[in-house]
Amino acid sequence: DLALVPGAATSFCSTVVSAILSHTDLAHIGFTMLVNAVKFLAAYVFFGAAHELAHVASAVFLGCLPTFCWRNLSCLLGGRCVHIPAASEGWRCRVVHHAGWIASVAVACCTMLSSWGPQVQLGACLTGLEAILSDLMGVCQQHGDKVQKGWFFCGNFGVILINSAWNSGSKAKDILEKMVQITMMRGAQTGGVVTYVRGRAGSTRGVRARVVNSKRTDLSKLVRAKLASTERRASWLNGLLDGVRFYAGHTRFATTSKATLAGCHPHQWSLPQSMDVYLGFAEGKLVKCKGQNVEVFITHNGDLDFFEVGETTYDLTAIQDWLVRTTGYPMVCEVDSIAVAGLMDLLRTQGSWFLSVRYAYHFDVRHSGLHYDMPSKKAL
Repeated sequence: DLALVPGAATSFCSTVVSAILSHTDLAHIGFTMLVNAVKFLAAYVFFGAAHELAHVASAVFLGCLPTFCWRNLSCLLGGRCVHIPAASEGWRCRVVHHAGWIASVAVACCTMLSSWGPQVQLGACLTGLEAILSDLMGVCQQHGDKVQKGWFFCGNFGVILINSAWNSGSKAKDILEKMVQITMMRGAQTGGVVTYVRGRAGSTRGVRARVVNSKRTDLSKLVRAKLASTERRASWLNGLLDGVRFYAGHTRFATTSKATLAGCHPHQWSLPQSMDVYLGFAEGKLVKCKGQNVEVFITHNGDLDFFEVGETTYDLTAIQDWLVRTTGYPMVCEVDSIAVAGLMDLLRTQGSWFLSVRYAYHFDVRHSGLHYDMPSKKAL
């Protein structure tokens, strides 16, 4: 047929050639788009790391060192955040904050005036815009306040029942169960709640309801059932609180340790202690109350890798060993969050002469390292 109609053969060949060229052009366009995307992402990551390095450089210039660990390094290079605990407040914090956005805006202006491609310029401009929104205006901070607050994420929940009418009925527990269901998205291996009930001599004491989830159980229902049984036992002993009630809880996915009951939040390092304390700070009228129950519970998300004592930063292992000696209580589990509870035992001192003197000895008196003589409670 093509021999009888030469024009048709020519048309057919032209169509085939055009189709081949068209596919070749599409492949070239696709490859070009891929290259441009890679250039933009590389520039975006590079300028993000440069932005965080501006924070670090300004902090080092002011004598504030960042946290030295692989996690912080990876966040600096690719996570667009950096942890600088030494620059947590005051004018140094403000300087470190502003150094980031000023550096990023300056870099963006230089790239716009340079002959670099539009992909690089776009990456620099986006980084500069993010820097203005986060460091200058305080919005769009995906990782929290990177200079002041470190890294603390979702998973904690709590309820304060101000009106005593909420103490009866199931509505408050319905809300708690719903909170557990929501925070289970952050982890559903273990969960727990702490609340306060009546203690001896008119004081209050904390009670915990902690559970380990299994494959075919609902963590929210387990936590609620455990809390109900815990409160029933407390009501048989000294009774529940009539007025304001407080509930704080946590759900966990074990990332660095096993999912065990000992590793379940809320955590407590030191056992409850009966002390004479002064109350009435809010009213400006101090009253000495004898035999008050003193204890600390915490729920915590994030990682405790280092802590600063006496202007020196120590790793978690050194801090854990130090807490055993300063508090006189052993470490009950290996998770890092338990050390946060121990640190809060040392830092929470208001109203107690003994706790305040202990704080001053360990944090205000200069020691050569953490291995120094520990005075007895009587000596303090």
